[in-house]
Amino acid sequence: MTDYKPLFQKESIRTHQYRRVIIRKTLQIVRNNPDLKEEEIIALAEKEAVKICDLCVESSMEENSRELVDQYFLLETEAQRQDHVGRLFLHPLDGELRKGYLKECLIPVFCKSVLNLLGQETYDQFSDRIQQMIQIAKKHGIIYGDMLESPPARALIQEIIEAYRNEMKISGGFEAQLKNQIDAALVIYQNEHPNEEFNIEKNIEGAYGDFTRLMGLDK
Repeated sequence: MTDYKPLFQKESIRTHQYRRVIIRKTLQIVRNNPDLKEEEIIALAEKEAVKICDLCVESSMEENSRELVDQYFLLETEAQRQDHVGRLFLHPLDGELRKGYLKECLIPVFCKSVLNLLGQETYDQFSDRIQQMIQIAKKHGIIYGDMLESPPARALIQEIIEAYRNEMKISGGFEAQLKNQIDAALVIYQNEHPNEEFNIEKNIEGAYGDFTRLMGLDK
């Protein structure tokens, strides 16, 4: 589109970014729904585009507002996230978190365990690589969730898990330490949910067992 000159030159970068997001989301819908009729594809694409366009209008009214793509690329919880290493590490558990023994209050425990187990230097190396991946994704209008499903992200996730597994094998006190942290988180949870009856000892063992099994760390 080199022959096209945007009407609002100051907004050219921002509008280019959100156009790419809309295009990518539309293509993704088409690929994921090959049997849908054109009208159904349009309806799904419009549903996705509504949120993006609303954010664009909203951000254009705010002085010094950050780029629209940042608002769409990172959800509110992601925008506040500092621990992208932990986020990638737990991505394989996305379908299992908040189920059974894996209560939401344990997510920070498992995320923090990555730093505790791998050490600051290795953790920072993974963090730097993830930040580079995020910048590349943003440049191409790829949202955070789609980035996590990309081949480079999947490969990096496996690297983090493998490093975690290797450290588990040589760290004698890891299991006891993680169970203590699970215990502390569940005690707080129990105090905040006095009407919910559950056996805390059973939940500690269950959460640790589910975590290591579902992550493939028990192999």
